[in-house]
Amino acid sequence: MYAICEFKLPVKLHVAGMGINKEALKDISLTLISFIKEGQAELVDVFQYETQIMNHNDDEENPPPLDCTFFQVSINLDSHERQDWRTFDTLIKDKVIAELESDELYISTLWHRGREEHLGFVKDYN
Repeated sequence: MYAICEFKLPVKLHVAGMGINKEALKDISLTLISFIKEGQAELVDVFQYETQIMNHNDDEENPPPLDCTFFQVSINLDSHERQDWRTFDTLIKDKVIAELESDELYISTLWHRGREEHLGFVKDYN
């Protein structure tokens, strides 16, 4: 079953405005991989798309963090890995790295919320 893995980086990558061709996408992927391997990318959530949309509620009491990037990658996880994602943190990170290393991903979403930058990656099935 596919799940969306969301990570938080302590910096803003400033991807908006870049011409995102294959070469730029590869550079972004390599940057994300390096953050994951160095332990600077925090796995903050694992969810199914429908569940997150239904439960999404902006918390106005807690302002967004300053200058950070969130990125999401969809990977195949079994139900135990998805439900106990904190326990399977290392395995999930390895799977995300493998997806980012493939040439089948593209950026499907890119948006800003306050000083946050959000990137969403999906697999290109064409």
